[in-house]
Amino acid sequence: MIIDGIRLYSAAESSTPAELYAEFSLSHADMTQSYIIQEGSGFDLDDVNPYFYGTFGMDNYVQMRVKQRNIVLKLRLNPQLQDGETPSSLRDNLYKVIAKGRTGLVDLRLMNEGEPVAHIYGMVNKFEVDIFSPEPAVQLAIKCEDPIFRGFFDVTPTVDINDAAITDDISTAPHGFDMVILFNANVASPFIIQGKGGTNEWPFQINYAFQTSDLLHMTTTDGARQLYVIRAGVVTQLMDKIALGQVWPQIFPGENLIDFPNVNITMQSFTYKHHFWGV
Repeated sequence: MIIDGIRLYSAAESSTPAELYAEFSLSHADMTQSYIIQEGSGFDLDDVNPYFYGTFGMDNYVQMRVKQRNIVLKLRLNPQLQDGETPSSLRDNLYKVIAKGRTGLVDLRLMNEGEPVAHIYGMVNKFEVDIFSPEPAVQLAIKCEDPIFRGFFDVTPTVDINDAAITDDISTAPHGFDMVILFNANVASPFIIQGKGGTNEWPFQINYAFQTSDLLHMTTTDGARQLYVIRAGVVTQLMDKIALGQVWPQIFPGENLIDFPNVNITMQSFTYKHHFWGV
């Protein structure tokens, strides 16, 4: 991942037209920027833990998980005097970004050439200032309960239901996806999706009989998993229809293949966001 700057937004306000944010420069030589990063930590892959998830045949699926991420940024305040900025006004701007929304969350965006590459949500739990220093600086500590950097935009590959090959050459961490399937005919129970990894197939069995025009909605992202069907406008949750010991399909860095039953279905939509373990 290549980045040339960082922006701090209020997570509650990041979708509004007039966004309040602070931009942090990575270049010590760029004196046109009001905030210059002197030091930073918490952007690497610090502590990874194996988590046993499931078994298929003789193989165990061990998912690697990253613990809570703690990001620390030391910023040199470089007020643009011609614009009326002062060290105090720059600190006030940061306070406003942090306090803007009701959730307390901030949105830290990793930028490249003015476009967001990835972002992460967190809470500022320390704001340290030495107002008597001859070189004014601020140190922010941001606690991120979800440690994964996520791509900012949806990826929408064309997925052929008969040959669902998906290649993700950008992500550096495995991730889930959002999928909607239309049933063009009745399909008897069970409905089995195979998430292939190498030569192994990891089945995901749904014990439910689908009918013509059903729409199956499936989200496989950690912390946001959903499984439900919409039939004639009525939503029915299917989490209790998943067979015991199933492994949710995932997309891994590189080439992936997902097999669907040989029945009359159509892929209505398939989206995901790139995921990164670190910078």
